[in-house]
Amino acid sequence: MNIRISFATAALVSIWTCFCAAQTGGGTRPASASAPAVDWGLPATKSAAADPDAEPSDKTEDPLIKKLQTTRPSAILPATDPVGAKWDLPGGEQRVIQEVPKLWKQLRFLKPDSREFDEAKAKLIEEIPKIPINMRTRAASAMMDRYADDLVNMSAIEMFGKDPLPVEGIVEMLSNLKRPFNDRVLLRTYFSFCLAEYKLSPLSEKMQGDLAMSLANHIDAVLRAAAEAKIKPDAALDYGEQRLLTHLFQSALSRFVAKQDTSPPARRLIEAMESYVAAAKEGDMLAESMKGWLTLVKWVNIREDSLDGAVATLGHWDALNRIKAAANLARLAEKDQKVVNRVLSLLDDPRDEVRADASRVFSFMPQYDSKLIVPRMVKMITADRGVVVQQAVAEVLSARAEQAAAEAIDPLLAAVADAKTGQSRRSSMLTVLAGMVPKATDQQKEIMLNLAARSLGDVPEGALAVFKALGTSARAVLPRLIEYRDKCDSARRKFIDANVLPAIQKDVSGEMKSIGPK
Repeated sequence: MNIRISFATAALVSIWTCFCAAQTGGGTRPASASAPAVDWGLPATKSAAADPDAEPSDKTEDPLIKKLQTTRPSAILPATDPVGAKWDLPGGEQRVIQEVPKLWKQLRFLKPDSREFDEAKAKLIEEIPKIPINMRTRAASAMMDRYADDLVNMSAIEMFGKDPLPVEGIVEMLSNLKRPFNDRVLLRTYFSFCLAEYKLSPLSEKMQGDLAMSLANHIDAVLRAAAEAKIKPDAALDYGEQRLLTHLFQSALSRFVAKQDTSPPARRLIEAMESYVAAAKEGDMLAESMKGWLTLVKWVNIREDSLDGAVATLGHWDALNRIKAAANLARLAEKDQKVVNRVLSLLDDPRDEVRADASRVFSFMPQYDSKLIVPRMVKMITADRGVVVQQAVAEVLSARAEQAAAEAIDPLLAAVADAKTGQSRRSSMLTVLAGMVPKATDQQKEIMLNLAARSLGDVPEGALAVFKALGTSARAVLPRLIEYRDKCDSARRKFIDANVLPAIQKDVSGEMKSIGPK
C-alpha cells in the first residue's frame, strides 16, 4: 500500500461522508472492535495466486492456466449463483446493473455541494439495493477506476453497505486468471478493508476471515493444479498476478498475523505460505515475499533498530513498518559505509517492496554520495518494472531534486519521450522533473512542457505537477489545460483551480490574471 496524500482526497471526504451517512441512517460507523471467537464457516483444510500493474497474460496454452480456468473452486468454498453467470436477467435487474456504474461516474463529476450531486446520490442509493446479490460483484467491478485515488474506489464499494459483496463472487473473481483489470482493482480494494489501521471497515469480522481463508484456499488450488501439471506454481502466475497476490496477502496478514493471531484464518494463511514457498522455484517474487513474511512471523524479539532487524523488516507486509526500517537503516548508514553497501545490494532484491523501501533509505539520509546514488536511482526509475519501486525512487530523487538535477534531467526527459514508457513510470518521472525545474535550462524546460502537455490525458498527476512548477512558463498550454479541466471529475477540477491555474496565470507583479474558469 502506498502512503501518499492525493489531491483527490480532500474533495472526496464529503462524498465519503455522505455515502457512509446514507448507509448508516445518518450516523457514523463505530470503529471496529475486537470480536469474540467467530465461526468462520469454511473448511480449514491442510495446505498441499489495485497497485496490479501488468495486463493478464495471454498464454492460454499453459496447462496450469487451463486447469485453473476450467476448475471451479467449489470443492474449497461452495459458490452459490456465481458472479460469472450470464447476463440473462429480467429487464429491470439488467437495467439496474448497467445504470448503477453510470450514476457513480456521473456523481464523481458533480460538485459535492450541488443540487445535482444530491439528486444523483439519492438515485444511486435507491438503485443499489435492487441489484441481485449474486451480481453485486460485477456491478462493483464496473465502478472501479484503475487510475483513481484509492478513496474513490473505496467509496464505490461502501455504497453497497455492510459486507458489501458476497464472498462467493470474490472467490470466483480470484480464481479467474484472465480477469479484466477492473476486477483486479476490485480485489485489491476489497481486501484493503482488512488492513489493521482501517478502523471504519465495512467488512465484518466474519467477512474478513472468509476473505483470508479464501486467499489461502486459492493458493492451495494453484499448488494442486501445478502438481497435476508437473510444473512450478509460478509458471502460471505472471508478474501482474504475483503483484496482485502480494497486495492481497499484505492486507490479510495485517489483519490476522500482525498480533500473533491463532485464529483459523491466521493458521491457514501461514500454512498456505509455507506450502507455496516449498513448491516454488528459487527467486520467485511471491515466494521470496512469503519467506520474508514467515521470517517476521516467527521472529518474536526482533530489534528493528538493528541492522539485521531493519533489513528483515524492509520485507514486512505493513508499509509503515517498512518505512520505519528504512529510517533506521538511514541512521545506521550515516555512520558506516558497510551499511550503505548493504542497502545498495538490496536494490537488486527480487521483492518489489524491498527494492522500493531500500531506495527510500536515501530519502532519510541528510547527505549521500550523489555520484554513487543518483545514477542508480535514475536507472531504477527508468528500468525497474515495479510501480511501487518507481514511486519510491521518485520520492528519493524529489527529496534531493536540485542536487540530482545535473545528472538526472536529460535521461529522465529521454525516458518520458520514449513511446515504450508506461503510464505509471511516466507519471513518476514527470513528478521528479517538476521538482528539478529550478535547475533546468530553458531548453530543458521547453521539452518538459511539451512532454507534459502530451501526457496530460493519460498521466495527469505528473503533467499537472510540471505545469505548476513551470508557472508562467507554461502559459502556452492554458487553452488545452482549461479544456481538459472542464472534462475532469470534481476532485481534479478543484486541484487545478487551487494549484495549477494560479501558478500559470500570475503576471510579472505576482497578481492573478483572469484567464481560466471563474
